[in-house]
Amino acid sequence: MSESHAYTRTAKVADHVQTRQPRRSALAGPASQSAGLTPTQSMILQLQRTAGNAAVNALLRQYACGGEAGSARGAAPVNVQRWPTNTPNLDWSQTQSITTLQSGQPVLFFKDQTDPAVVVKAEDAPFGLTQMNAMMHQQVHGTPTIATRDASGSKSTILKLIADSSKSDASWAALGDAKDGKFDVIDKAKFPQSAPADRARAFMVTAFTGKSKIQVMAVAQGESGRKLAHKDAAGTDANPSRIRQLFDDGAYVTRLGQLTAADLFVENVDRVLANFGNWMTNANNAITLIDNMDSTSEGLWASADVVGSTIRLAELAPSNRDKLAKDLVAWLALEVRNGIKGRDAGIKAWLKEPQAGGTREQTIKQQLKLGLDQGCARIIKLYATGKTSKEGRAAKKGAKLAYKMDIKAGDQKAGTVPYWERLKARARYLKKLG
Repeated sequence: MSESHAYTRTAKVADHVQTRQPRRSALAGPASQSAGLTPTQSMILQLQRTAGNAAVNALLRQYACGGEAGSARGAAPVNVQRWPTNTPNLDWSQTQSITTLQSGQPVLFFKDQTDPAVVVKAEDAPFGLTQMNAMMHQQVHGTPTIATRDASGSKSTILKLIADSSKSDASWAALGDAKDGKFDVIDKAKFPQSAPADRARAFMVTAFTGKSKIQVMAVAQGESGRKLAHKDAAGTDANPSRIRQLFDDGAYVTRLGQLTAADLFVENVDRVLANFGNWMTNANNAITLIDNMDSTSEGLWASADVVGSTIRLAELAPSNRDKLAKDLVAWLALEVRNGIKGRDAGIKAWLKEPQAGGTREQTIKQQLKLGLDQGCARIIKLYATGKTSKEGRAAKKGAKLAYKMDIKAGDQKAGTVPYWERLKARARYLKKLG
């Protein structure tokens, strides 16, 4: 079984994931799980008991317990499996092997006696903020984010496992000698170990030590856009990559526009605008998100100004959306034509093929713009207007509790702009743009 290599912030890593049934079909109630929970998990459960939106409650149960969450707007549920993940503590002693990425990103795949492996990722972003961004996406366009748990409390244990040569598979030796073009992925002057696997372990221990948070994620259903683009891309136009079929699916393209609106709302460009690896598509064309924040988006939440950076937010102004949609089409074409293994030299001509009302390129641009319009309207409705609906109240409670979680965990300083106040201020700024 192949495993996902999509949990990075680069556009270079190919990936493939598969799904399985969860080991346990039901979650225990909040009261039975309160003992032994981290402060973050306890506060999530608190919101679960008080929030008025059933879909948000289900999403919060996913984050607190590692179980299932149904989509707020009809998407398929995302499952978590491991050791088992619906208990407060993960049994890291069951680790049998660890796989690393050849890109050198601080992302590992831990395997126990069951399939699939889980993603263990070093992060800087506060866990509550990570979950709030996932909830924001779910609320704006109904697309789920892969289930994630905070494992920062197990950092010392995870570092020992990384350093344990008996847990390393063949991928570590390959990483030790891996190259990015002409350059070594691992600087041999800084990591002079003679054995490639030893060099890779020392490098990864340093990478994980340098990050304040560790998150555990389930593998996502489906394949990344990069995988779908280069699969069969060397074939003829009669046997195109699946990504072409998705570009011909109006509902799918519109969803890409919606989630791009949500990304730019929080200054994140590391998806449709730049990185085909950060969304997964299953056989039914349902999307699951990973990596909802890039470094710029993380920095947004540390700004002393209540609105924060508006560089990307300004691109969502009505007068800019036509250009933005055009830029999205250009990136989609460029990525498929030049950035994918096997390439797809025929996609440029394919985009120029006539359709009702214009070319295929124009059709895709219109669908992306429709998604941008819908996403922006939803953002304004949720965050800029009065909170009289259940959805609006749940959005407000979710953002407020995420901020409290990060303050309590020491991941945010008291006196910074609360998450809800920033969401509200940015949505009102967007509303003023037109």
